[in-house]
Amino acid sequence: MEQVKKDKLPESWSIISPFDGVWEISYALPGNERSREVIGEAILVMLEYGKLEVVVDGFKKIVKSGEMFIIPPGSTYRSKTLEESQAILCHFSVEIIPRIQSMENDLESDKKREEDKGLKTLELNRILSKYLNLLESYLEQGIPARELYKLKRQELFYLIFSSYSKEELASFLHTVTREGMPFRIFVMKNWKNARNVVELAAMNNLSTSGFVKKFKKYFNESPYKWITCKKVESILEEVVENKLPLKAIADKYHFANYAHFGTFCKAQYSVSPKNLLSYARKKLNS
Repeated sequence: MEQVKKDKLPESWSIISPFDGVWEISYALPGNERSREVIGEAILVMLEYGKLEVVVDGFKKIVKSGEMFIIPPGSTYRSKTLEESQAILCHFSVEIIPRIQSMENDLESDKKREEDKGLKTLELNRILSKYLNLLESYLEQGIPARELYKLKRQELFYLIFSSYSKEELASFLHTVTREGMPFRIFVMKNWKNARNVVELAAMNNLSTSGFVKKFKKYFNESPYKWITCKKVESILEEVVENKLPLKAIADKYHFANYAHFGTFCKAQYSVSPKNLLSYARKKLNS
């Protein structure tokens, strides 16, 4: 899509489709950083122009203008804008795209290939670029038509399945058809609700050893290390974005007491809780 000159705009902004937020236009200037946890639905990101550095579940990739990629459910996502960028995002689940479900058996052998690990991109072809031009007009006008946006999502995937080879689709879609997706989604939904790995395993009806083994298989690291890293990131966001009192944060993240929370802050951030807010602001804006 041809880049439109935007003067005196904020560093970043989004337009979300009415009703259920299926679609989103996302714009950002160079240096903007974003992160999100993707739980129940996958997100297809189509970069109309610009350049992004993206990290999905530890896999880093530079995404260029005219490319698209998928953020799968049960994953963490971070991006840094390298050039002025605009993308259209489509939220979807495997269940509502029947063609993906019907392909799962066909893709089974492809999913097991080691070379399919990591973040894959596809180039937006001419048909998809024209499709996005019209869709963007609908979103910018804020047309209040729930069924229209759902139909446009179905149309998008029809065009994708009609435009690329089975081999290209197998590689591109492996993250949403891969083994272990329900387990990944369970972990993303529930890690904050459990006080420790033992409790999280019980919530998943597994023994602790069985849970740890399964976790390492699908997350490529121990649950203790993964949860600690998630706590480190999430607590900083709680302090700055949600403005939660420190005592409330300590309770929310199941620290035994405030002293235990203080020990965690010293170990992970090298500051005391009373200095956490200033540290978090510097860290998140650096």
